[in-house]
Amino acid sequence: MSKRALGVGRAAVSPADGTTALPLSMPMRLHRRGDNFPTLSSLAFPSGKTTVVEMVLKKKKVLEVGRIVLDQHQRERLQCIVSVEKNDLANLLLECAQLTDGIQQLCLLKKIGCMLRKLGGDDVHHSQSSTCMEILVRIYWGLESRSPLKRATASALNGIPENLKEEVVSCLISCLKKEMLIVDKSHIRKVIDSIAACMENFSLGEMCTQYLYLEVLQFLHMTLVDFKLQNMNLGGQHILQNKLMHDLLAALKATMVLVQKVQEKIHDVLCRNTESSLWETMCGLLTCVIEILLDGDFLQTVQSTAGMAALLFIKTIADCDELLPKLVHDLLFNSNQRAHDVPEWLIQSCGQLYSTPPPDDVVLFLSQGSLAMLDWKGGKMRNSGEHLLLDILTVLLSLNTRLKESSMAMTVSRNLSLWTTSALDALHVDTCSQYLKNSLNGNSEAIQKLLEYIWTHWEHPLDGVRHQTKTIFKNILKIHQKTIDDTCVLTDPFFLNITHNLMSLEWHVKGKYVLLGCLVEYFGTEHILTVDESIPKQVLGINLEQSLATYATDLLEKMFVSHKNQLISSSESGYWSKRWHDIWVSPFLMKLCEEKPSRTTYIIECYLPKLLKCNPDSLTFMIKELQSSDKASNVGPFNNRGALGALMTCLRAARAQGLLSTAEESAWDELIPISLIKQALVHKHEQVCLDALGLICETHCSTEALSQQEIALIKYFLPYNMNSQSPAMRQQIVWLMKKLFSRLRDSSQVLYKQTQPTKQKNALCEKSPKSQQAEIQLQQYKDFMVWICDTLLQALFPGASFPRKFIALNLLGIIAEVFENLEETSTYSFRITGQ
Repeated sequence: MSKRALGVGRAAVSPADGTTALPLSMPMRLHRRGDNFPTLSSLAFPSGKTTVVEMVLKKKKVLEVGRIVLDQHQRERLQCIVSVEKNDLANLLLECAQLTDGIQQLCLLKKIGCMLRKLGGDDVHHSQSSTCMEILVRIYWGLESRSPLKRATASALNGIPENLKEEVVSCLISCLKKEMLIVDKSHIRKVIDSIAACMENFSLGEMCTQYLYLEVLQFLHMTLVDFKLQNMNLGGQHILQNKLMHDLLAALKATMVLVQKVQEKIHDVLCRNTESSLWETMCGLLTCVIEILLDGDFLQTVQSTAGMAALLFIKTIADCDELLPKLVHDLLFNSNQRAHDVPEWLIQSCGQLYSTPPPDDVVLFLSQGSLAMLDWKGGKMRNSGEHLLLDILTVLLSLNTRLKESSMAMTVSRNLSLWTTSALDALHVDTCSQYLKNSLNGNSEAIQKLLEYIWTHWEHPLDGVRHQTKTIFKNILKIHQKTIDDTCVLTDPFFLNITHNLMSLEWHVKGKYVLLGCLVEYFGTEHILTVDESIPKQVLGINLEQSLATYATDLLEKMFVSHKNQLISSSESGYWSKRWHDIWVSPFLMKLCEEKPSRTTYIIECYLPKLLKCNPDSLTFMIKELQSSDKASNVGPFNNRGALGALMTCLRAARAQGLLSTAEESAWDELIPISLIKQALVHKHEQVCLDALGLICETHCSTEALSQQEIALIKYFLPYNMNSQSPAMRQQIVWLMKKLFSRLRDSSQVLYKQTQPTKQKNALCEKSPKSQQAEIQLQQYKDFMVWICDTLLQALFPGASFPRKFIALNLLGIIAEVFENLEETSTYSFRITGQ
């Protein structure tokens, strides 16, 4: 079929209402001033249909608030209270129930919360207030767990006086018991979310769950068992399985949070009675999570959480800090050689781990649980805990060589990072043994293997793994410092050796920049400069390459910021600027002057703005260095900027950052001689001309007024450069001049407002000096626009070159576009008129 038959290249079939649709080949884009294309809002489409573009533009993120709804019985109870006696609380609840907008209900709940805080002692036995609070509790249970209304209701209930809390908690307990008795499977997830919500920033809800902790644990145990059985029957039904996994994960997390909150209570009960229903429930939970951990049909996220839950439950049941590391050690490493002193409950719950060696992923998840759940900082596990910590590192490094799948590699990396944090916690303890210090010293086998892991993974394809290697390296530095006590870190052989090793690597290794940045954060820049003071020059040279520019700039920024802080805090703080400029600014200026402009793009875009942001006073140093007579007068060879071009580049960047303002007429004279700017505007090198033009056109504030000197410089620039033979330069000139016209338009509107009298009391009152100055400046703008339009129109003479016509026509079009919507009533509106 031909394109014409398909409607390509012509108007598509007209809609039913008679309007013309867009051609199918026309690209959809937003309307701009001056375009002749219709706006999206003006396009007509067949009724009942919405285009994809409209859907993208109109779709907004709407806050899902939900809505409070009271049943008939609750309404009648509130109305009965209101009819008998005036009750503000009941009135507000009724009003809240009558609203259909959740946002408005949210506002009323805040008022209800304020009212509850003011309830006095006289209201303790007041049946009306009790009824209102009971209804408020039932409102809380009826809302979705993620609803802001539920959080607002919890906040309101949290604020009630102490003498009323017992009554509210009793009501919460009653509601929770009823919720857990519902056997409908579709209701299970709502109950789990409600339990989790009670333990999150809701003190009364937490009291409720702690009071019913045994019943809640039994409910969650039955739920986990049921989810496990459901998963066995959902083979191949991926959507249902995915939903089940999310429900299971929520149940696991709620169980762990509850066990952590009532751990002391569980300890007390289990110590007194080892045959209680609580003991049976805890062992059942442990058995359940071990089965989930060993079942390969569950998601890795679920198995990972199950591994942490298993260690939490073992820790809670064992109640012996010194015995715990040995139990965990046997569970992880001696599963096929069961020790005689392993408790019977652990054998019954984790029998599968003792009967056969567990798979690698199970060992990994159990190791993660051990690192996350055991108390490494308390020092209660003593020597057995230290040995377990070192053995976990050995097994993690071994698993790293066997588990190559990306998600597993990420998990191993996270666990190694978690291990270094646990090692730091163990070293923080005063009772830490010398054996552990020697085993975690930077020269020890364990730390050397960790460093080897960093060297082999610092350029891993996964961002997460690369980030974890950085964290591991930072922690290794802290670990070694903890092992050397009071030894000076700057002269320590390990730190010096690791710095020299990093410095000896090639600069194309991206991981080198990251780890050097860690050393700078830890020791400061002076430590790095002591090893090699030429690093700033070397990294600046690397900054010329696109693939490494980001890494190099980040490292340089960390170094010069740290170095500035170090120098300022030193005893010779009064002389810090000279050394700082010699190291960080002078090499940059040299690169800027000598390198080809095509190679300096990244140091100008990335390095220069950060340098000026760190120390704005460096601009004065740059100007002084670059405009000296022997440098500025030397325009340099054609293939580089020279000092004059470098000066324009630095000034342009500074002005774009807001470090320069030339609104006053004397500003340029105080900054640099106008002759240097004129010399740059007609420089033989294109980039120098463009930087000089950018210095005039680009500003940090779009409403900054044009000075008379800037107008004069534009008049000087335009005639010399309208016939430029470089297409790239012509495009840049048009782009920069558009910025100038936009700035002129915005500043003229500000100036016009200044000319208007603020009070209309006396039409003959004299104008203020500010108003008079604004009128003068507006007249200068008008004269400038008349001149520029006249110059551009005169450039369109018969036989004019293509570059001249290109610039003239483009600039005239931009003027028409920029100034088309200026206020027509203004005396100083700019219009292009025929002459």
